[in-house]
Amino acid sequence: MDTNHPAQNNLTRALILELDYTVLNGHKILQNIFTKRLADEGIDLTTFDAARYLDGRPFAAGIGALCEAKGKQTVDAPTVATECQTAFSAAMDTAIASLPKAALDGVSELLKKGFGKVIVLSCASEAALQAAFAPVASPDLMLVHENATIYGSTAWETLRRVCRKNGLVERLIAILVGSGYSVKSAITAGMGVLATVNPIVEYQDFTGADALVSEFNVETANELFRLLRISNS
Repeated sequence: MDTNHPAQNNLTRALILELDYTVLNGHKILQNIFTKRLADEGIDLTTFDAARYLDGRPFAAGIGALCEAKGKQTVDAPTVATECQTAFSAAMDTAIASLPKAALDGVSELLKKGFGKVIVLSCASEAALQAAFAPVASPDLMLVHENATIYGSTAWETLRRVCRKNGLVERLIAILVGSGYSVKSAITAGMGVLATVNPIVEYQDFTGADALVSEFNVETANELFRLLRISNS
């Protein structure tokens, strides 16, 4: 046996929850933040504009493209992007304080299975995450803060970085995401993927998701677990 390549059964399996866009209504919150901030620059952000210039792009790049299209080239896109990023993280801290019980129950259901790690990925601060998930605290629950860099989704590089920092292997991970762009990120990173479809992003391409679900709850948690293709026992 090649000891440089340990057997798959000896590696840690994990399930990831993209919290902001599956549970916390992050799409609407992010849209409101950008709409308000861009209005200060004289830009009326429409749903069409957000889809064409912002969705799935780095904040600064998307803002820059939007400003170019609107004839607002003097707008300092990187500064506006940083301000929106900061505002979104603060908004997630507020939103997570009212975390739905169904989400806690879903995480609790996964932890009961004892298969490996459950990772909650959010732009909320570590302190806010810890407070919200205190009722289900466990050595197998990992609460990961990552600043938003891509509009309405998580970059595949972020998913891979989370894996590398925690000694995880992508092919042994399944993830629940909240956009078509995050579906593509998960597939690129080599993960199994479920997706919720928020009305704001329903136009996106969710092709490649193993299944589409309405929300994160106990039933969804069990569906996500099944993607790992291991026994409940």
